[in-house]
Amino acid sequence: MTGAEEVGDASRDYELFTSEHDTGTHLGVTIPPQPKYSGMIESDPPYFTVLRKAVTPWFSPNAAKAAAPDIRRLTDWAIDQIIERGTGDLTLDVATPIPRCRR
Repeated sequence: MTGAEEVGDASRDYELFTSEHDTGTHLGVTIPPQPKYSGMIESDPPYFTVLRKAVTPWFSPNAAKAAAPDIRRLTDWAIDQIIERGTGDLTLDVATPIPRCRR
């Protein structure tokens, strides 16, 4: 696939281009690989559709606005930790912990 149209077609053809957990290596499709099912990222319709409807309200504009102060505070904290150590990784030290803090 080399163009947007082909990628779009493939994303909608879940029977040929499945997102299901890799049954060959059992490491899934995530990076880094995980030995267990990783939720929506490894789901196809109709199960994916049920999951998407369940989480859509969490990502509405109003939900994002309501979460913004907490996300800013947690992001500042994560960046402060990197500054104190003098080294850090954006993914491991900021992008990974922030969603966990909201649970």
